[in-house]
Amino acid sequence: MVEHARNGGRGRMIGVLFGALSYDVIDKIIIALKMDALIQDTIKGVILIIVIMIQVAGPQIKEFFGRKGTRSSE
Repeated sequence: MVEHARNGGRGRMIGVLFGALSYDVIDKIIIALKMDALIQDTIKGVILIIVIMIQVAGPQIKEFFGRKGTRSSE
């Protein structure tokens, strides 16, 4: 599953729109707080890294909890 994510994966239009709008809202909040430009770029970079980590680790976490919750009949 991780291999699929590294090769581009599959995106849906609604996900792209939600991501772009969320990122824009975060950008507007940072600008409204009148933070330094370097801090703005750092915050945006950290957010992108967190989102990518969630995307990569998400299927593994889902698989882990999926296996843990099911019981085999022995």
